[in-house]
Amino acid sequence: MDQENFERLFVAIFGLITGVMFLRFGLAAQSEARSPSDCEVETSGQSRLKRADDARERISPLARFAVSVAGFGTAIVVFAHVVSPAVGYAIICLSLAIRAVADLVSEENAPRRRSALLGRIRGVDPVLLVWITIAAVSSLSLLPYVITGTDRVAAVLVSACVAAILVVAWRIASAPPLLAGDDLDAEQVVDRETRATRTGNACFLAIAAVAVFNGYTNPAEAGAFRFPIVTATLLVAFGVFVWKSIYARRLSRTPLAP
Repeated sequence: MDQENFERLFVAIFGLITGVMFLRFGLAAQSEARSPSDCEVETSGQSRLKRADDARERISPLARFAVSVAGFGTAIVVFAHVVSPAVGYAIICLSLAIRAVADLVSEENAPRRRSALLGRIRGVDPVLLVWITIAAVSSLSLLPYVITGTDRVAAVLVSACVAAILVVAWRIASAPPLLAGDDLDAEQVVDRETRATRTGNACFLAIAAVAVFNGYTNPAEAGAFRFPIVTATLLVAFGVFVWKSIYARRLSRTPLAP
């Protein structure tokens, strides 16, 4: 099996796995009956955070079904040579990022909720801005392929997907805080942790899409810089992912006022 067929097979299998997983997630979200927390009378920090998280979270089954369709559809068009593996991978990454926004919109539109309180609107977390900036700078490695090269069409499509993911990341990072008003301290901690997790995941997906495209480019066209660029981009992607995990965990452990 040559490299091109291997790449197509890899992305097609990735699309199928994504389709199956998110079909299951969508069915589970659709059938899940949300019940009040069992910790209503507990006042420990972890119990307060759990109640705030339960009150905030709204899982969108439709968004998960959409990701499933994107996964199955990408597997078909990649395997049928309609689009390149890099474009197919970027489409899946974009659908995963949009799913995060769908959950955020679902939370914002939930009944008896408000998305912000006077005097509590805050600016965008600087750490999240750094992640978005890193992802934006990483995407600049696509410019040579957009301007010239045999992969120009694929590069334009991947660039459009990456740009959309960055818009998604900004939308998540800059959205007003979701505070219901029952336990503001706990709700603010949950809001920051959730926002950091979703923004970090979106930035990781954007950089990963760039890395995959760089890995799929013609070696002769990319020249001697191909391997260093792919390696560096992958390291940046996983660096952002690890940073996101550590930062989100630290936020979730913020002490609460009694």
